[in-house]
Amino acid sequence: MLANLLSPPFLLSIYLLHSCLILIAAYWWTKQKHQQGSIIWIAVVSCFLPIIGEILGGMAWLLAKRFSSENWLEDYEDYVSFSVLNLESLRYEAHKTKDLLPLTEAITATEQQRRSELFASLLRTVIPNQGKYLQMGLNHDDTETVHYAAATMNIILDRYEKELHIAKEHYIPNDPISLKSLADAYEQYLRSGVLEQGSIQSLGGEYLHVLETEVQFLSSEKWLFLYLGSLYELLQLDEQAMGTYYQLISMFPTDSEGYIKLIHLHYNERDWMTLKEILQLLKQNVHQDKIPSEQRFLIQHLGGDI
Repeated sequence: MLANLLSPPFLLSIYLLHSCLILIAAYWWTKQKHQQGSIIWIAVVSCFLPIIGEILGGMAWLLAKRFSSENWLEDYEDYVSFSVLNLESLRYEAHKTKDLLPLTEAITATEQQRRSELFASLLRTVIPNQGKYLQMGLNHDDTETVHYAAATMNIILDRYEKELHIAKEHYIPNDPISLKSLADAYEQYLRSGVLEQGSIQSLGGEYLHVLETEVQFLSSEKWLFLYLGSLYELLQLDEQAMGTYYQLISMFPTDSEGYIKLIHLHYNERDWMTLKEILQLLKQNVHQDKIPSEQRFLIQHLGGDI
């Protein structure tokens, strides 16, 4: 009798039955959404080490509960459920900042030549928030660097003024092409970082009057609603910005831009119920191919299954 119990076929059948029971129990438990990483880890160990695995797993679980730290077990869940999209935000942030890091390094460099080369590059190219780097130069301890920064600031201000003046001269009311050129001139100037807050409010108010007037006649221009909403945000008029973006999604329901703008605004206001509604509308109306790749990570993180 004992020999039959210790025979390889019998032991193998017991091992298989044990493994099946462990897997069934683990599957049922993970469906409860509690400590999935721990359960998977214990199930794997138990399948390879019957009885001993349950004992070791139970001890590890109790210790984790005792010290209120299960992170090392939950890491296994992160591993088995890893998604390539987890890297999307990192690629997006790296893409935005890779060209700006050398500018900061040049400002803080000890070599005068590197700083003068930086200001020359700021004159040759248009980068977001130029004023930030010029302000760093104006606050520098080296008097020659301050001189270069001040001269560069004056040249850049003069350039933006001339570009805006030329765009105004070519602007034709109710003409989307000339309006777009004028709007781009305003946008670059306002978001360059070279203006003080008072100047931003003044120039922004002038720009706002143009857009609010034109949107009444050019309601088929999607970019116009995006520019108008973005300007409202810059001027800290969030309610008007929301109204513009809601109008945008009502007129262009299958495009993603308006939904994404509303997601950002409602997230900043911690309005979770409305945010959930916007995510549902986005999922229902917009094909995932029309959602920019750098925004998909944000949407999935907030619970939008796309």
